[in-house]
Amino acid sequence: MFRHPQLGNEARPLMLTNGAGDTIVPNSSSVAAANLADLPIVGEPLFDMPDVRVESDFDEDGYGIRHYKPVVGTVPLIWEGEFAEEASHASAHLIFARTSDRPDQQDFIKRFIFKD
Repeated sequence: MFRHPQLGNEARPLMLTNGAGDTIVPNSSSVAAANLADLPIVGEPLFDMPDVRVESDFDEDGYGIRHYKPVVGTVPLIWEGEFAEEASHASAHLIFARTSDRPDQQDFIKRFIFKD
């Protein structure tokens, strides 16, 4: 793993990004990954992750998981019912496409990957 690699390899920082309500990679998979790698939730939790601690920032070694809202969070009133809900859940998998979330990820890279 990243935090405790095989002999001869260096530990590497790890930021997992997670879309709340993702139905392609279920949030339960993120809970398992967070528990296995001892990743705290960084910032505001958007859904429950049992046994995962919440921190205001990544730990000193650069480990954490950050929650993001689905891309389609508010559906127009003309989209009612199950289709609208499924569109929102599936869009949680596309969080990488939203440019407004990139500053968080760029900050992580600057602080932990390309640090001076």
